Amino acid sequence: MNRLFSKLHISSLLQSNVICSREFASATSVAQPKVKLPKPTANAYALYVKTNFQKGVPAAEQFASIAKAWKTCPVGEKKKFIDEAAKLRKDAIAEFSKLPKKEQKEQFDKAAKSRVDIKNFRRINAYRKFRKETNCPTRPLNAFMLYRQEKYPASTREDIAATAKKAAEEFKKMSDDEKKPYLDKYNQQREAYKADYEKWYKIHGKDYEAVKKEHAKLKKVATKSSSTKGSMGLMSRLKKRRTKRKATPKRKKTAKVVAARRR
Repeated sequence: MNRLFSKLHISSLLQSNVICSREFASATSVAQPKVKLPKPTANAYALYVKTNFQKGVPAAEQFASIAKAWKTCPVGEKKKFIDEAAKLRKDAIAEFSKLPKKEQKEQFDKAAKSRVDIKNFRRINAYRKFRKETNCPTRPLNAFMLYRQEKYPASTREDIAATAKKAAEEFKKMSDDEKKPYLDKYNQQREAYKADYEKWYKIHGKDYEAVKKEHAKLKKVATKSSSTKGSMGLMSRLKKRRTKRKATPKRKKTAKVVAARRR
């Protein structure tokens, strides 16, 4: 990933006339230490964006103007950011190389997990955005939630956290007859939800499935976990069992068993 960033960075410099010759570009790429980091450091353009970014202004509007300013930026000013980015990477490599291999592996696993979490967060947000834009019917509250909403109405998260435990204890102690009104209300709302959802799916079902298919690949991404029995996948466990069965020699049928079967 870092090599890709360096190549893209050099090509952008060639286009912006910071680097005048291909020979210098190749020499620069060779001079860079080939060390993989769990999290890449900021490049020159990222540092330039950070210094010129204004709070309170929409990011989409700023990025276009900053990109134009970077292209027309003088060579001397660009060199400051290039040197700063090189120093940041050098320092990060020096610190990372001092760590033991076990800690380095933990950092790589942590970075891989955070990337997966970001992708899953984007996937879930895409589903929510589509459902919100198309007015998808929401699921009804269950019997306990209806009881808590009636007995302990809360407006803030602090109120919900304070009353949740008390409401749960009270609902557990209630008899079936006392719970019946809330269960009936839930069942009634659930039937209405099913009917509304079927209507919504007939109209927006194809588009919703397309959105799900687009983000399905992100769901399958898995992190590199430590080699433990619990972290083993189902297919790998089945494969291990098959290899064990093949390795164990088959029992030979004794003469008595064969004679009994013939009779």
